[in-house]
Amino acid sequence: MKTPGTFLWIYGMPIVLAIAGCVGLAAALFADGVWDWVSWLALGAMTAAGLWYALIPATPSTSPTSTTSTTSSTERGVNRSPARPPADRAARR
Repeated sequence: MKTPGTFLWIYGMPIVLAIAGCVGLAAALFADGVWDWVSWLALGAMTAAGLWYALIPATPSTSPTSTTSTTSSTERGVNRSPARPPADRAARR
């Protein structure tokens, strides 16, 4: 498992999607036959991944109604990247 904050954890999937896009575009432009299917699959996978993450809401899995809760953000199921500090840190000061 890749540890958070490493190069591959941050840039792994964008690199894979970029390679799939290049392969798909090259196959669509320069070849016929089976390569048409390769281009459809590669470009379709990129589109599917983009739509998947565009349609998933970036909201908490449970709706936090009060900010005075003692549970941490990971216990509430909030999606936060490790680079961003918790938003409720200012409320605790």
